Amino acid sequence: MKKDGILLLELDMPLSIPYISVNQILGKNKFSYQEEILLPPFIEFVSERKNFTERELNYRDVNNEAPKGKYNLSILDHWEYSEKNNVTVEDLKKRCEQVKSVLQRIKAEGEVSEAEEIFYCEWKKKFQQLIKRMFDELYYKAGSNDFIHKTF
Repeated sequence: MKKDGILLLELDMPLSIPYISVNQILGKNKFSYQEEILLPPFIEFVSERKNFTERELNYRDVNNEAPKGKYNLSILDHWEYSEKNNVTVEDLKKRCEQVKSVLQRIKAEGEVSEAEEIFYCEWKKKFQQLIKRMFDELYYKAGSNDFIHKTF
């Protein structure tokens, strides 16, 4: 199946980063060549534009256009399992109206008070901790199975 617009990505990823191989879940399929993986949320990375190889310059999308670009993504985050995170969904829900208010003002006015900015950043950090803990529980407590991998 041809794609509408091609962007080539190379990935440098520490072995500590958990991921899910789509091919392991789906088995042999017409998109296996893409070697797609799913990464946990909130992974930090830097990108670097790369030059195409001769072969890559010949790739074409559905509109017969060459790839738009090629990048190397280097993941910076070192993922460590931690059960010390005790943030709950209920804790975050209690502050949702305040968060919405801050975000609406940022969108409308472009700025908020320093106290509101600190509040929002702390709430967002807790939200990220909750999502990370949920992913950790899914990944590490599921044990080693065919769907979830820790190394290539």
